[in-house]
Amino acid sequence: MPRATRTPPERWIEECLRTVASTGEAGVSVERLAATLGVTKGSFYHHFADRSDLLQRSLEHWQRLATDVVIEELEQVDDPAERLRAVLAVAFGDDEWGTIDVMLAVSADPTVLAVASAVAERRIAFMADAYRQLGVPDPDAERRAAIAYSTYLGHFHVAAARPDLTADADYFDLLVATLLP
Repeated sequence: MPRATRTPPERWIEECLRTVASTGEAGVSVERLAATLGVTKGSFYHHFADRSDLLQRSLEHWQRLATDVVIEELEQVDDPAERLRAVLAVAFGDDEWGTIDVMLAVSADPTVLAVASAVAERRIAFMADAYRQLGVPDPDAERRAAIAYSTYLGHFHVAAARPDLTADADYFDLLVATLLP
């Protein structure tokens, strides 16, 4: 009899993040994820100690892909204005990551909030550095970066309610013109 194919941990992590995007971290349960993946809970426990372990590893995956990798790539852009424009294009152009960011930012779970806060701090620091390179003095550089990040999170709330307002190139062009000095 052929051996059953195991569900790799990455599938659990990806489904966990999809669930976070749709219902928030409170909606993540082993039973629900197993049903969605069409596998048994035993598959879960082969890779993870418990729900907290899955959530922690999912948060690490999200932080790595949605922040660390993006910043590493954008650090290669020499011109700070182009770097800011690129970070805005990446951020506002990815609905799935943006929705996850919003859901994590409003979580009541202290572990989730700690990771979401660390991610926000890193992103704001990255943008503040670009603003400084454009000649914006402190503390305004950090304030502008915080406003840009707040705009990013708010964008996904507005887009969910009124996608007609946020779906075209004119919206993005106005956004860039508003946020770049």
